[in-house]
Amino acid sequence: MKKSHRVKGNREVRAYPHLYHAAAYALDENEGTELSYYDIMTSLTFSAFTLEAYLNHVGQQRISYWSEIEKITPLQKLKVLYDIAKLPYDASKRPIQTANELFKFRNDMAHGKTEKLVIDVTVSAKEALTKGNYIQTRWEQYCNLKEAKRALEDIESIVEYLAKALDLEQHSLYIFGGGSHTITKL
Repeated sequence: MKKSHRVKGNREVRAYPHLYHAAAYALDENEGTELSYYDIMTSLTFSAFTLEAYLNHVGQQRISYWSEIEKITPLQKLKVLYDIAKLPYDASKRPIQTANELFKFRNDMAHGKTEKLVIDVTVSAKEALTKGNYIQTRWEQYCNLKEAKRALEDIESIVEYLAKALDLEQHSLYIFGGGSHTITKL
């Protein structure tokens, strides 16, 4: 007869560190080599996911009615949490400016659609030979290494600002959660 065992436990799984590491990995994976357009797109997308997941995490911790307002936009969530933390919210400066652009990019990706673009410009001969693709959507223009690195930096600073201002312990981008379990023989 087989002996049975009882397993009891609990676990907290934080999505935001996993998402952050996916964003960072997309850039770090090929460090020293030319990153692909899709590595950059992946990093930007997961950077946006990271920030929203972190805002949801902190919102659940600090706002008793979070489930009632969780459907607001990520930027509105950021404003609410900055207000509670008594942090200055200036959309014209980093890191808020980056968060705004990042969420526009995220929305463009999540709600992707075919766009018909038209251009009619005069350029120099040099520009004509060196410029590359003249006709790009907003998200294609945003999808570059400079913006991907800036997004990661600014997400890190937002997490640090909020964690410090709200006196949050263990709200790092490197703490994936925790828990425990026990196994007993029946």
